[in-house]
Amino acid sequence: MKRKRGFTLIELLVVIAIIALLIGLLLPALAKAQRNAKTLKDATQINQIHKAALIFAQQHKSRLPIPGLINRLMADLDGSGVGTIELTGVGPEDFEQNTSSRLYASMLGQRYFNSDILIGTTEENPVIVQDEDYNYEMYNPAGDTYWDDSFEMDVHNPNGEANASYAHMALIGERKIRKWKDSQDAGVPAFSTRGTGHDTSYHGGQLTGDKYTKSLTLLLHGYRKQWVGNVCFMDNHTVTLETFYPQLTSYEAKDSDRDVKDNIFDAEFEDGPDPPAPAQAKFQGSNDAFLVICIGATEFACTNRHDPLLP
Repeated sequence: MKRKRGFTLIELLVVIAIIALLIGLLLPALAKAQRNAKTLKDATQINQIHKAALIFAQQHKSRLPIPGLINRLMADLDGSGVGTIELTGVGPEDFEQNTSSRLYASMLGQRYFNSDILIGTTEENPVIVQDEDYNYEMYNPAGDTYWDDSFEMDVHNPNGEANASYAHMALIGERKIRKWKDSQDAGVPAFSTRGTGHDTSYHGGQLTGDKYTKSLTLLLHGYRKQWVGNVCFMDNHTVTLETFYPQLTSYEAKDSDRDVKDNIFDAEFEDGPDPPAPAQAKFQGSNDAFLVICIGATEFACTNRHDPLLP
């Protein structure tokens, strides 16, 4: 009678070693594929946010949402020069309303999307969490309320809270009038992954120093050393970029007869008071359409907010 031959210990160890080798080879590829899938989903979310803004624009003279025109200052109906009554769609723009928190809250208030779409699929900043308790009943134009003001956007404060992951074009200056609209312009950025900070001036041209190399935003779609992010432009095309200087994007440099390559996360303009009063915000930097998380509606507050540094 023949004896059945089993695996020897050596053969079993060889098989285990081969399996371990295959796992070691496949896991990085699987992790990269999973991250690429999340980056693609993140791009879709940014694209959907801009689509919602375009739907808003269809009913508002091609203007994308501007909180200061949704919740305006009191209207002067008797010509006295003093605002006396709150009316929807009537009265001067309230520039102080034009912050990131109120931009997103105003769109939530009118149910253009749900709060989950505002949180990036690869979010690394623990400060950024979904607003699961947003009060949709706060939208009441007759009562002069248009959003839930508990919605927060202070990504720079490690002890604070932010309810959205994404940057948007700064809603200040003439750029807001000229560029924050349904223009179908493929060179003007609208919404994006957040940018980083940097320790040198724009004119130095270098993105260096701890504010860049240790920014949490390097981990969103990149691998710690280089920023990678999704940018949606005004024609609604969305691309994953590895640069702050997209090919089609430029700004009209002061005292120059040509366009200059644009860092879409840096306030490169130099005109306007420093720091400006909120009432002067409409005059600031007409040419530079840069992307921000905006804490306050002034030039100073609208400069790029980088995430807290990594340890």
